[in-house]
Amino acid sequence: MTRTDGSRTALQAFQELFLFSFQTMAEDDARYLLFLCTANLYRSRFAEGLFNHGALRRGLGWRAFSRGLLAEERESGLSPHARNGFLLAGVDPGLTSPGPRRLTRQCLREADRVIALQESEHRPFLEEHFPGDCDRILYWNIPDIDVLSPPQALIAIQDGVEAEWRRLAPTAGRTGS
Repeated sequence: MTRTDGSRTALQAFQELFLFSFQTMAEDDARYLLFLCTANLYRSRFAEGLFNHGALRRGLGWRAFSRGLLAEERESGLSPHARNGFLLAGVDPGLTSPGPRRLTRQCLREADRVIALQESEHRPFLEEHFPGDCDRILYWNIPDIDVLSPPQALIAIQDGVEAEWRRLAPTAGRTGS
């Protein structure tokens, strides 16, 4: 929300920068993490928003975006499960894409790191449609709602995202003196 004096909040400034930078990835120094799920409404969008929230706070120089293997493209739409997860985690839903987007080869090329949320569900599709890119995809095992309850899935996604923050931190792998 814009302040009464017309100035932008820090979140609005970040969102504008994030959207601008995403549109011009090739010209940007940030690195990109791509989260994949089936419809791009729930798991990947929650991972994207949560990752961006923590990456911004930690100054990681990484941004996440998300795509769905079978997403129906539209301007808006976010699962109530993801929305509730954002509320509970204190994350603004504006740190995720405005609506579901379908995976393209260009998305895979622009991403520095790719994580698919459920190996048994996503690997066969990726091997069939993107065979040259499968070796660089990391697979988590966080099933969709028909197998794992949303609260359990959101906790598993949060655990995975927190591990990514630690792995991608500028000091990761360095030893202190």
